[in-house]
Amino acid sequence: MPRGVNLYKVMMKKEISDLIRSRKFSEESIKHFESDALLADIPLLKERVGEYYFQWGCFLIEQNGYNYKNESVLQDSNYRFAKAVKYCPDNADAHNNLGYGLYALAMLKSREEALELLTLANKHLDMATILKPENELAYYNWTNSLIYRADLHTGEEAIGFMQQALEKIKLAAEINPVFSDAFVLWANCYKILAELLPDNADEYLILASEKMEQAIKPGY
Repeated sequence: MPRGVNLYKVMMKKEISDLIRSRKFSEESIKHFESDALLADIPLLKERVGEYYFQWGCFLIEQNGYNYKNESVLQDSNYRFAKAVKYCPDNADAHNNLGYGLYALAMLKSREEALELLTLANKHLDMATILKPENELAYYNWTNSLIYRADLHTGEEAIGFMQQALEKIKLAAEINPVFSDAFVLWANCYKILAELLPDNADEYLILASEKMEQAIKPGY
């Protein structure tokens, strides 16, 4: 990709981020711009619309103090992240935010609704790592989603999801060896497996302790 295009994207992101956070916009104006972009069918215009929706979703989460237990805010921000993905399907951050938002929403729903949301969340988190392989945050979020899926199941199914969670959090820690929260979550995965597989509990608890030590001194 030409350097000029990269520079344009950086400038566009900064411009739209500042505009959204200054509140010099309205939902009506963005929808009007969206309509023009669809009518013109110009890729750069569609990408700009996608960036508007992405930054708007981020702003809603920030404005709510990153409280992921507010269902209304989650619905609103997820709607905007979904729009961002629609217009910018190669935006790894939009996929990651939508994936995490769907996981957070699943935590507030019934089991059946939660399982549907988690399936969709995992698809977006998977895409986030495909588009941006060195995406430790997406792997971290994916791990949390898999842990909750395990919690909604029993027996072999729960164990299977936890083994997948171990694979994802290992990748997050390998990508960023000083990501302390990743090692804490890794330790938590082993603790959960110790409960699910009591015959191997001692082994898993030792591994959990090792990961907690690495969380205290990440990178060592």
